[in-house]
Amino acid sequence: MHISGKEKNNIQNYVLFQSQFAARSESTQALLAKKTLYTSLERTKKDEDPCVPARCRTKGDTVHHSDFISKRITSLLFLVVWESPVLAHVKSPKSVVKPLEIMVEDAAPPWSGADGKGYANDVVKAVYKEVGVPVVLKVVPYARCKKTVLKGQAVACFSMAWHDEFDGLLKLASEPLIYLNVDVFESIKRPLPKPAQGTCDIPPNTRVGTVRAYEYPPEAMALVTRGAIFETYHSDIHTLKMLASGRIDAAIIMTNELEPRNTKSLEAKTDQQVRFAFNCGKEAGTIGFSLTHPLGLLAWTHYEEGYKRLKKKGTLRAIAEKWGDNRTTF
Repeated sequence: MHISGKEKNNIQNYVLFQSQFAARSESTQALLAKKTLYTSLERTKKDEDPCVPARCRTKGDTVHHSDFISKRITSLLFLVVWESPVLAHVKSPKSVVKPLEIMVEDAAPPWSGADGKGYANDVVKAVYKEVGVPVVLKVVPYARCKKTVLKGQAVACFSMAWHDEFDGLLKLASEPLIYLNVDVFESIKRPLPKPAQGTCDIPPNTRVGTVRAYEYPPEAMALVTRGAIFETYHSDIHTLKMLASGRIDAAIIMTNELEPRNTKSLEAKTDQQVRFAFNCGKEAGTIGFSLTHPLGLLAWTHYEEGYKRLKKKGTLRAIAEKWGDNRTTF
């Protein structure tokens, strides 16, 4: 079936309109009403083309080609628009809005924990509630969170720190969600040589545990160029256990100002075998949105708007204080 350039433009313009329509969070009932209208119009179209193209173009025929094309465009618009991913989150058998699914790391308390709770989780949910967009957080290992959003299989993932590999694939929120200390831990029985005050340095061939897919600041990555051997594990807890067992010589652990530096070693039950050695930089993380997912930019737009509103209302400060964060940046 041939579609003219004009017909293609009509379809593209209508899909764009529906994208904007969905972004404004129009009611599900209105969308269903549109679906009913298009279904009704579709039924007016015959199962077969009532005339061959050559005859339809003949002046004076009882069946006009323009009428047939108009019905055909209506049919195509319904199929293209209603089945598009842009409207997938508002279509359901019970006419209930389907929440936007966002992935979140499972091993970054107090920001985001395995139980789905955390400061960052509360902020993201509050932001979307403010703009009337229902969301559900899917708790997964960070490596999966990062991989799926980079492939465009997920709308967003948090918390992430910028890395060059994200260019053209990811758009980060303009405001940080979390603040981290990048700390080096050592074995109490096999301590590391002490670097000069305020520096981050490890001898060549030192086996250093890191977390799979984490982004680390330049100070930490410079250790590799100086001969350190990075080995990856599932989480900071797993890394500390490897350090305690003697499988590695050091571990780069993400800590924060909301809890003592040895919180993760206590959780890993390694506090009698490992300890903080020195700092290797700081890092801020936030939520990253896929530039290849159909809803990525819309989700980013909603997030930015909701975050600004909550910041102005003082809600962000209240959430931070709930989790023991007394920063004055809100």
